[in-house]
Amino acid sequence: MAIEYIPLGDTNRIGASAHYLRLDDWGILLDAGLDPGDQGEAAIPDYERIQDQPVNAIIISHAHLDHLGSLPVAIRYFPHARVYMTPATAALSEVLLFHYIRVRQRQAAEEKVKLSPLFSASEVENILFLFQSFDYNFPFKIHGFQESQIEIRFWDAGHILGSAGVEINYRGRKIFYTGNTKSSAQFIMKGAKYPASGVCPGSHPGGYDAATPPDSTE
Repeated sequence: MAIEYIPLGDTNRIGASAHYLRLDDWGILLDAGLDPGDQGEAAIPDYERIQDQPVNAIIISHAHLDHLGSLPVAIRYFPHARVYMTPATAALSEVLLFHYIRVRQRQAAEEKVKLSPLFSASEVENILFLFQSFDYNFPFKIHGFQESQIEIRFWDAGHILGSAGVEINYRGRKIFYTGNTKSSAQFIMKGAKYPASGVCPGSHPGGYDAATPPDSTE
């Protein structure tokens, strides 16, 4: 069994989160973010780095732009990939992607500079049918032209509505992607509910738990 991990975005700061995980002949893109502080190609992950690799699935951990914002661009690169997320993330993703376009257009008008969004409203409309949503603690298999042996389970990450830690089970191995995690309860959110062992989300200086690369657990 061959497992390969490739970080595509900046792993040292917030922005353009994207991680590629290859499991034998199957490929998974974990998040497809953008960096709101950058413009153009500098704002998105390095998708060209895996352009010749299989990408069967794109999993979105939650609906913040640094984890979601380049999803239409990712689908340009990998048009046959299926997109998986929780139902709440699917609903919020539609809102946030259209909102990003409006904000960029308003900024361009106010600043009187060429500031084009990375994707169009029609692109967003055309990818919504790709979204497949699953509730927490509901195991499902990734599909391509055939069913894989990769089983996914979402866990409540406690970060925002719909945020998920992603448990990946493949041929007896478990890999857990934390995305962004909030372990303690917030005013309207309960803390994260993760498996009893094997998950160690990282700490971020901003006062919340941050994204960590996929951790392989036995």
